[in-house]
Amino acid sequence: YKAASEGIMNLADKFFEMERAQAVQGIELYKDNLALSERLNAYYAAMQNIPALKNIIQYPQLAPLPADFLTTMEEYVREAPKEVDPSSGSPRKGAGALAGNK
Repeated sequence: YKAASEGIMNLADKFFEMERAQAVQGIELYKDNLALSERLNAYYAAMQNIPALKNIIQYPQLAPLPADFLTTMEEYVREAPKEVDPSSGSPRKGAGALAGNK
């Protein structure tokens, strides 16, 4: 979990410098990390309900990035720069389309 958290912190640091295709992948990784955090918190809660383990193990509190960060990421993707074809200087066809974008 520590490695995943460090990866998400690095993602958050670099996210707003990414082109659209990379940013879409970053959002999916961020969503996966949110789900992982929720499952791990549930696991810790279940472990704390076992009397023999309650006072032996110290369980960390996992705090995800602010809830509005995902919204901010999605807004960025809608306006993020597309990949540019170096030979023509224009966006590549189909570069960075956001799945499910309405």
